[in-house]
Amino acid sequence: MVKLADLLILPMLPSAFDEGVTRRFLDRIKKVRRIASGRIRVGIVGNRIRGGTHSAGGFERFVAGLGAPIVARVRDSQLYVQSAATGVSIFDARGRRWRALRADWYPLLAFVEQDAARL
Repeated sequence: MVKLADLLILPMLPSAFDEGVTRRFLDRIKKVRRIASGRIRVGIVGNRIRGGTHSAGGFERFVAGLGAPIVARVRDSQLYVQSAATGVSIFDARGRRWRALRADWYPLLAFVEQDAARL
């Protein structure tokens, strides 16, 4: 499947479990010619990141050594639970708190759009 992709987005939690799995996965896919040549870009999305915490700092340090950029950091929020329960996306909901969640996604959307422009 990786060989057929145009872009890879890897979600990653700030945890020791995700660190090991992500490192092994990246080591494995770096052998794919289209990834090694840069034709398939790889980006990491930090999932459930709580800014200013030890786990967020550890996540940043770990990813810095992987050779794949962090393209977005999505905060941990109960608003996602509310969104799922009501069937309203964070892009449809209104209010200041929702605006902050949407802002987390803009860098990822830009990463995807930039790649779409390459194709």
